[in-house]
Amino acid sequence: MTSEQLLDRVRELRDAGRTPKEIARALKMPPSAVAPLIRSVAASQGRTREDALIGCWISPGWSSSVLAPERPDWPGSAPSERTGHSGLVTVLVARDRAGSTAGVCFYLVDTWCLGLKDAAGPRPVDRRRLGGFINGLTAGSCPERLVELPREAPGTGELDQVALEFTAMFQQV
Repeated sequence: MTSEQLLDRVRELRDAGRTPKEIARALKMPPSAVAPLIRSVAASQGRTREDALIGCWISPGWSSSVLAPERPDWPGSAPSERTGHSGLVTVLVARDRAGSTAGVCFYLVDTWCLGLKDAAGPRPVDRRRLGGFINGLTAGSCPERLVELPREAPGTGELDQVALEFTAMFQQV
């Protein structure tokens, strides 16, 4: 197999979501020999696509401290004692990364004063452990479970539209 054919095969396997070890096994090569090929393929492709959205989670009762029109069809907008008293809202966004990895970003929004108070990520998380990671991340700060926003929010269209409207509300405050 020529070096160009080898790179094409690595590209195919990587696009199929295979891990470096799986690629090495498929090519019957040691992982140390495959790693530079994977890096070469990644460098040549660059970042050509936006990672697919896995999900978005928000503190329950997030709207109780925001001056916004009532939208009972929006998930998690029912009153919550904790969020209403503090004005702090937690938002988590997870996007698909190559293979079985998710990239998770965390945002802490102060709806009363500062706006975006803190942000972290993207942090790589195994997709199989994503639910546990989200529950563990917010266990100390938010006794109520975060609400997952559906991809199709009722009455609003795509999740991206919900995010745009959500952002616009904070810009008006």
